[in-house]
Amino acid sequence: MVKSPAIPSDLSDIRAVFEEACERRGITQTSATANELAQLMLDGYASGLRDREAFYVLADIYP
Repeated sequence: MVKSPAIPSDLSDIRAVFEEACERRGITQTSATANELAQLMLDGYASGLRDREAFYVLADIYP
């Protein structure tokens, strides 16, 4: 069993984009694929990324 991605609730913008990306891609939020996506988004945040639109690009679901 894959552990649920650890996107803190205080990073609500990232979590919202993550949840939307999982829904659009049809992946379970606890899957290995979702975990990779979450890690990519958290790495972006850790490197200074703060723009919500940029997270859409990272998730490859730009509206």
